[in-house]
Amino acid sequence: MENRPDLKVCGAKTKDGTPCQKLPCATRTRCRLHGGASPKGIGHPNFKHGYYSDSITGVLLRAQVKEARRIDRFMLKQGARWDEDKQRWTFLPPTG
Repeated sequence: MENRPDLKVCGAKTKDGTPCQKLPCATRTRCRLHGGASPKGIGHPNFKHGYYSDSITGVLLRAQVKEARRIDRFMLKQGARWDEDKQRWTFLPPTG
């Protein structure tokens, strides 16, 4: 491969210690021999929930959890309780 600074290369360390000069897979930084073709995200066999993912799915999931916790705190301050059977918030009848 000729030296062209505008082309990105894999750069992974080969067995002889030199950087790999193959082109990376599309949208990746490594060639297919060095993990560029490995599945990412939900396609990966070890995928669990994606909460700590840096993808947009992880960002949205964290925002959704944060909003649900905010609503829970608000409802508890208002005197509501979570009804496990009905899976919803209910207010206790006023006493007195």
